[in-house]
Amino acid sequence: MKHVQVEVRDTGPGIQVPMQSRLFTPFDRLDLDHRHHVSGIGIGLALSRSLVELMGGEMGFDTEPGRGSTFWFTLLAAP
Repeated sequence: MKHVQVEVRDTGPGIQVPMQSRLFTPFDRLDLDHRHHVSGIGIGLALSRSLVELMGGEMGFDTEPGRGSTFWFTLLAAP
């Protein structure tokens, strides 16, 4: 079976280890710095992972604090 993998990379601050387990939790915001106004309710990654899994795929991330993150998902390729 062939798979398709999509990746999105950033060069931001990365995700600190204590917060990584909360990344796909609905309504959980990782940004605890209240000096910056960021809109949203923290459901985007949880919803994305649910949709990918409903299509038989997998979603995850790789991160290195201070160097950025790569978010990815894989799906079965159409025949």
